Amino acid sequence: MKTTQRTFLDYLGAPHTHFIIPVYQRVYTWSDKQCATLWRDCAHAGETQSEHFIGTVLYSPDPELTSAQTQAIDIIDGQQRTATISLLIAALADYLEEQGMVLEDGTDAAELRARFLLADGRNPEEASREEKLTLSRLDRATMTAVLNHTDLPEEDDLSKNVVSNYQRFKSYLQAESDAETIWRGLKQLTIIAAEVEESDCPQTVFESLNSKGMPLTTADLARNLLFSDVEYEEQERLYDQYWRPIENLFADDDDDATSMNAALRGWLAVKAPHLRSRASDDVYNALKAFLQTENHSDTESLLRGFKGFCETFRARSQSKGARTADMHTTWGIGGRTKGLPVDRSLFGE
Repeated sequence: MKTTQRTFLDYLGAPHTHFIIPVYQRVYTWSDKQCATLWRDCAHAGETQSEHFIGTVLYSPDPELTSAQTQAIDIIDGQQRTATISLLIAALADYLEEQGMVLEDGTDAAELRARFLLADGRNPEEASREEKLTLSRLDRATMTAVLNHTDLPEEDDLSKNVVSNYQRFKSYLQAESDAETIWRGLKQLTIIAAEVEESDCPQTVFESLNSKGMPLTTADLARNLLFSDVEYEEQERLYDQYWRPIENLFADDDDDATSMNAALRGWLAVKAPHLRSRASDDVYNALKAFLQTENHSDTESLLRGFKGFCETFRARSQSKGARTADMHTTWGIGGRTKGLPVDRSLFGE
């Protein structure tokens, strides 16, 4: 793995570079608390003219999407920071334009957009209307609308965090009128940029983030594992057709991650009972063992089966008068599966 220390703006503003959040990554989750912290950090760094380190960004070149004109970069860890700072820059550019203002170093709204928000040049004349950062499936359309000032997507496709964080930064700028300080602070943000090389395994790196205390759920890890060997365009189709509907099934739960984890555990209990996991933190390892050792079908068949199972699991858990013990026995969660009648159509078979 190659690592370099650089400013965040040098990383984000690298010419002829397109940053991509892979489909299997989680959605954009930062909210007011993280945005307020970032704002304070930028303000302090701008006032003191001192460097402020914001962590490591892990990325991997994506040869499949790289063209003769643009290098595609998959962000493995760092999407929350990259997306949030992009929204802050978007808010700053809009503020400068509305105020008819040019920053003290000569930077104006057009240059901010050209260097950091749009592909693919160092000046406004070279920039296209394609975004420099492509977010994951559920956030992409909202980010495009925010950057291009077009109509926001319908409610089902709207990323509320993207909209609210952009509006939050705009309100900060309007209230404090301190664009110069924030811009100076943005220029002081530094990172360790770590490139995952061909000899490294992105899946192992992704898993290691969880072992070091990063808040990755079992569902995050499972999604990455199932999608990691699928080509990009196929990832998007499979995500839209199977994984997104699965996430939507549990989206209204108080703890959707726990609900998905329970469904995954139940599916594995019936699909591969000898690998059944009683503890929730063993589910991911059971899934890995299943994928590595079983004669399973292709990724789409697995996703189709898991989606069917989740739909039935969800319906039974919500049915009037359904008892948790009955549901657990039926799906083999925390109990024996031997001898239970199994409808194999649930698994796409």
